[in-house]
Amino acid sequence: ALARALACRPEILLLDEPVANDEPVANVDRVSAALFESLVVSLAGDGMTVVISSHDERLGERLGAKMIYLEDGMLSSVPEEFSSADLLHDAEGSHANS
Repeated sequence: ALARALACRPEILLLDEPVANDEPVANVDRVSAALFESLVVSLAGDGMTVVISSHDERLGERLGAKMIYLEDGMLSSVPEEFSSADLLHDAEGSHANS
């Protein structure tokens, strides 16, 4: 599924629990998991926005990612370079500065 998504060369790649215990990637050896993480870092380095939902905070740390935390469906922690207002405006399709 990941290869099919990448073949379309998207600007934004959304990955939902890509390394969860019930997902195939988590059931492979550590080398394959490291290759997956390397791929994500490479894609982001090439300018692709990669959004990952995960319960594994260590994954975000290993990827050097900016992390946004949700608690009970609400933003509970947002990096300083974002504001929750900016996120909400972007999600609605308009920019806070426009």
